[in-house]
Amino acid sequence: MSETKAMFNPPHPSESILESYLEPLGMSGRELATRLGVAPSTMIRVLNGTSRLSPGVAARLAKAFGSIPKWGLDCTRDRF
Repeated sequence: MSETKAMFNPPHPSESILESYLEPLGMSGRELATRLGVAPSTMIRVLNGTSRLSPGVAARLAKAFGSIPKWGLDCTRDRF
C-alpha cells in the first residue's frame, strides 16, 4: 500500500491582508489602495484573490504597516 501525502495549498495573501489590516482598522480595499499609492482596481484584484501580490505591493504593505509577513516574502512565487 502506498502512502499518499496531502498537498498543502497555502492561503492567498489576501486572507492575511483582510484579517490583519483591513478588518481591525475598519479600512476598505479602496482606502488601502489610496494609502499604498496603487490603483484601486489592482488592490481589489489582490483582495479578491484573482491577482497575485506583486513584490512592489508587498513592499508598500510592509512600509505602511511596519512588517513583512511570510506571504510578503513569498510573493514572487507563481502561486500568488
